[in-house]
Amino acid sequence: MPEKPSNSKPSTYTLGKTISLVTEFGLIIAVPLVVFAFLGKWVDAKTHQHNTFVLLGMFVALVSSVSLITRRINSIRKELASKNE
Repeated sequence: MPEKPSNSKPSTYTLGKTISLVTEFGLIIAVPLVVFAFLGKWVDAKTHQHNTFVLLGMFVALVSSVSLITRRINSIRKELASKNE
């Protein structure tokens, strides 16, 4: 016996939007990591440290990436909730 179609609304995210979102998340992670790692390497070279500021920069990049991704996910949730109402 064939199944009845569900009455739930289909997802509003198409393949293009999904690819765009994945790319956005990738950039949110990659850009701070590269910027803060190179900045840390430069500061390490100037202060004659051995990877101290590189590691500090990577930690700052991790914290900022998590914060930015959390904000973006919350905005997506609000957007989807308003469309489903």
